Amino acid sequence: MRQHDPRGATLLLAAMLVPAVALAQGGKTVPPVGVMPMAAPVMPMAQPAVASGVVPAINGRVTSVRFYEAAFQGLPFEQRVFYSTFQRSLSRYLYWQLDIDFPALQGPVNMPIDAVWYRQDGSVFARQCDDTLSLEAGWSSARHVRGRGWDEYGNWPVGPYWLDLFVLGDRVANGQFSVVDGGTSGFAAVPPARPINPFVPSLNARVTTLKFFEAGGTAPPAEQRQYHGYFTLATTRYIYWEMHLQFPYAPRRQNFNVEAIWYAPDGSIFAHQSDASFYVDQSWTSSDHTWGRGWDTPGQWAPGSYYVELFVNGTRVGYDRFTLGT
Repeated sequence: MRQHDPRGATLLLAAMLVPAVALAQGGKTVPPVGVMPMAAPVMPMAQPAVASGVVPAINGRVTSVRFYEAAFQGLPFEQRVFYSTFQRSLSRYLYWQLDIDFPALQGPVNMPIDAVWYRQDGSVFARQCDDTLSLEAGWSSARHVRGRGWDEYGNWPVGPYWLDLFVLGDRVANGQFSVVDGGTSGFAAVPPARPINPFVPSLNARVTTLKFFEAGGTAPPAEQRQYHGYFTLATTRYIYWEMHLQFPYAPRRQNFNVEAIWYAPDGSIFAHQSDASFYVDQSWTSSDHTWGRGWDTPGQWAPGSYYVELFVNGTRVGYDRFTLGT
């Protein structure tokens, strides 16, 4: 294994792309939920500590940690496709991308940024401790990337992983992804090639993350949710997607529509959710919205990888995938 080099890259942040995941035809839907964000998500694996989500030195805020696959040379931003689940036979280098917002800088800023990769049991998989987060005067947002992996496909050990990111020694962010085994027949066909725009003009909002969690027929409070890209067939009931929105101070309540198309591992449509209205309330600056699909009893899901594709007021804002297995 070797790390991506040159050592990381920090770029002025333009439009953010949040790819998606889908489900197939079956199960039953549960009532949608839209809430203001609460406590940090509970990680499904042992972890050292909860991340702060802020970078005090620049009054910055972490908006997302996302992952994509590429060769050693990496990929331009516009070509990256972000996932939380990766197929072993199709994975070489896996890259993390840290997205942050902050007030416009008066001058350049350079800060050390360290990454620690963990296996499911909490043991350290890799450390990257020789990198610098470099920001230029006038910037108000940025993204920083770094990768780890192999030149050849198929070398990643199967299982869930998480990543801790440290800036100036402070744990500022966590991220999680899974590597799964199986042939291409067990991986969902990619949804139709339609443009993605994570910005929703009618709300002046931006979709920053799309995540998944398992629960019963009622979604638990945000602080009790455990987000995964891989779910166990024997214990999975409903799977919920959760979309996070960020926007300026909302002057009034605004309603909006969400359409979710779930694709099965064979590429067929598993479910179509479109008959609910969501909202952001006055004075909010961010919000979480979720909707589930599944069964009251576990063991009903078919194995494989699923995609969920989301539309807000008719705009395709993102898609991501999750996997069910033994």
